Amino acid sequence: MLNEFSQMDLKKFKQLLPFTCFKMGLPQMERYWYRNRTEELVDLMVDELGHQSVEVTMEVLTDMNRPDLMLKLSESSSERKTERSSELEGCQSMTDSSDWTKLEPEVNSTDADEAPTYSLQSAAGHFECRVSGLRWVCKGKTSFQYQFRSWEGHMERMESRQYMPAGPLMDVTVTAGKLNEVHLPHWICIDDVPDILDMFAVVHIDDCGDVVEKVSEVTPSHVKLTEPIFSPRAVLMKVGVPVKINCNVLIYQTNTAFLTLHVYLIPRDPGLQQVITCFTV
Repeated sequence: MLNEFSQMDLKKFKQLLPFTCFKMGLPQMERYWYRNRTEELVDLMVDELGHQSVEVTMEVLTDMNRPDLMLKLSESSSERKTERSSELEGCQSMTDSSDWTKLEPEVNSTDADEAPTYSLQSAAGHFECRVSGLRWVCKGKTSFQYQFRSWEGHMERMESRQYMPAGPLMDVTVTAGKLNEVHLPHWICIDDVPDILDMFAVVHIDDCGDVVEKVSEVTPSHVKLTEPIFSPRAVLMKVGVPVKINCNVLIYQTNTAFLTLHVYLIPRDPGLQQVITCFTV
């Protein structure tokens, strides 16, 4: 597909590629720039990024405003789903992120002291919110909104039940239609987690208290809920299990001193990132 690029397109693609890899927490190899032939560039991407090459390419094509090539790549990926599913048989946790159509939410914020509300609507299909990473499956036209909630005030109760937060706390409200599946994002690296289903849970917080539910499926980035009931929800992890956490590094330049930077290492929690960003501003 990339053979259809002009020299200018290829140059722009190579310029955006390292930034996209950085944004997605992937290796950002400068040697992409020195691949003058498309075949060499593709070979390097596949060697270094594996199956994530498709997702990265989709992101770059989005930034390049090339919906024609995005559609072609999406159709090509769909044709290979059968082949890919046979390769992954017996390993349900390896859900390919390229199977999800990413949507940009509408942001509604009327009060500076309140968390913004994000609104999304979709037809039937598999979708992912670009801001939160929340995924959903629906069989018809659906719309919903959500807000990030703070873990403050809930931490002690979770710890008393031998759990710790493993993902952002989100309050989802369906305004039309139905979500048949919801996949909540988590920040745990599951590679070395034994008995993975027993280690994860989902908390359901309402006026009556906290309900901790077992999960039926865990992927490297999400926990699946079928026919969910909505209220503030989040992924939990058993306390005492040594795990690695996927994190983001946030770097801010200060206005008070020359070349002084504030560096934050935080779990991949968009809600917490919002708080830190507002604090630094």
